[in-house]
Amino acid sequence: MNDMETDSRMALPAGTLLQEKYEIKDELGRGGYGLTYLAQHAGLEGKRAVKEFFPTFAARDQATKELRPTGNATLGDLQNDVRKFYDEARCLEQCQHRNIVRVYDVLEDNGTAYIVMDYEDGKRLGDWAQEQFNGKVPESVLLSLLSPLLDGLEAVHGENFLHRDIAPDNIIIRNGDHSPVLLDFGAARPAGGGRSKSVTAIFKPNYSPPEQDSIRGGEVRQGAYTDIYALSATLYNAMTGEKPVDGNTRQTAKINGHPDPMRIGAVEGYSDKFVSAVKNGMEIKTDDRPQNIAEWRKMFPFKTASQLKEDNSGWSGWKIAAVAGAALAGAAAGAYLKDKTANADENREDDEDEEN
Repeated sequence: MNDMETDSRMALPAGTLLQEKYEIKDELGRGGYGLTYLAQHAGLEGKRAVKEFFPTFAARDQATKELRPTGNATLGDLQNDVRKFYDEARCLEQCQHRNIVRVYDVLEDNGTAYIVMDYEDGKRLGDWAQEQFNGKVPESVLLSLLSPLLDGLEAVHGENFLHRDIAPDNIIIRNGDHSPVLLDFGAARPAGGGRSKSVTAIFKPNYSPPEQDSIRGGEVRQGAYTDIYALSATLYNAMTGEKPVDGNTRQTAKINGHPDPMRIGAVEGYSDKFVSAVKNGMEIKTDDRPQNIAEWRKMFPFKTASQLKEDNSGWSGWKIAAVAGAALAGAAAGAYLKDKTANADENREDDEDEEN
């Protein structure tokens, strides 16, 4: 179809209405399985983020705006994956937690499906870390962000879902209280679920574990340990300012009897316990990683309330927040950062076009 050959990844134009409910305002970003838009509910105030299911084996018909299969894929392949995406997104509506993005609605239009979510106004973790700490977030600060993220991810796993796309660009630090929120559940799927053309295509170099690769991963099942690897890799990036070595590269070295090209040793400013927890979360073999969030959480040096009272270091507010719960973590983080950056922020406008 010639109309689709011009731009197979053509975004919906501004002004497009989805089921007469959500008006597309702008494109926020795109990945291997979907496009994300900024949208407005036709009858309500407030921004929304809309994820359009747009797999790599599909293209848009510019005349009708509908998706059509390309290559060897069939219309049945596309329809099956759209239905799977829709059904699983419906289940994600049950996951309600302050530190995971809220799913408002799921709908079908244009031959595909859409997830309507909160639009979170803030900065991506990697950008925020660079701006505030020159790319290397102190341990106590990272612990305070990690605590509510673990709680949110545990809630997702409790619904028998995996996120499967955790990376620095999918964690937002909110502008208001500087609390963290995990974004983009477009790649989510049931733990240990079946395979299809789309769900096996989700692999983010440097952050996804080897078992998530559609070619090399084979029939390897995925579980909570899959998200644990990705979040560990994200923590490593926040600790060091460097991208982790790609998981497939590490696995290939292991198979060939070579040393792991990623040797996680001591990290300046970080306790051995924290580094060990990150290292354990990034083990190549799934059986060598923590098998669930509760097991992994115990490996980190979170402190009790009594221990925190005795800690008079300059980062004590962050350390208290780490065990005080998600809301308190965000409030403490915000108090620290507002004080730290008050002068710099006077003449700086908020970043309005971060990818959601």
